[in-house]
Amino acid sequence: MALCDFDGATVLLLKAPGGPIRPYKARLSLAKNGRDWGYFIRKGSATVRAKRQDERELLSLATTIPFDDLTNHRAHVSDISRDLVRTYLLEVRSDLASQVDNLSPEELGRQMNIVSGTTEDVCPINVGLLFFNPEPWRFFPVTQIDVVWFPEGTGGNNSSTLAVAFSFNFYFTDPTDPPTGGVVAGVGGADKEGPGTGIRFSAYTGSRGDS
Repeated sequence: MALCDFDGATVLLLKAPGGPIRPYKARLSLAKNGRDWGYFIRKGSATVRAKRQDERELLSLATTIPFDDLTNHRAHVSDISRDLVRTYLLEVRSDLASQVDNLSPEELGRQMNIVSGTTEDVCPINVGLLFFNPEPWRFFPVTQIDVVWFPEGTGGNNSSTLAVAFSFNFYFTDPTDPPTGGVVAGVGGADKEGPGTGIRFSAYTGSRGDS
């Protein structure tokens, strides 16, 4: 928790990293005698209390740890680049930027929530390597991000609302390798040949109820 200056206003910054026992309930009322708790989710631009079906989905998702939060036991805390961390912290104007050189790699990683494990076996988590390792292809030959867009919004329960799903596959390759002649399809149908970081883009449409 920290007080930050943003656009001339003082903002209270609360950091709430994901935990291993998700999902979490919140009190339904801040009244002194309020004892009821419930789950809340985002629908469109609103925060609403989860209905029964929403709760079942939340509980099913809680049985898996997101890829970003998985500990990467093939990596070492030294694989987190201090220079990349510093650049990022300066860009977002974090107070932690002034402490980068005074913290050990483990201390810095824990402050950023990008490492996990005991002191004897501390390792980066995947998101730390994706953001702050200069050679991500050593750990991730390919990663994928799925995005679903509801042109009419997500606030209603209209199962016929058309949904467009986008899948972005990121292929990390060593830029020092010779070209292999492979083609990676890009957004808008453009193609990119040779090494480097490529993006393969695909999309499909369907109704909200499609799996």
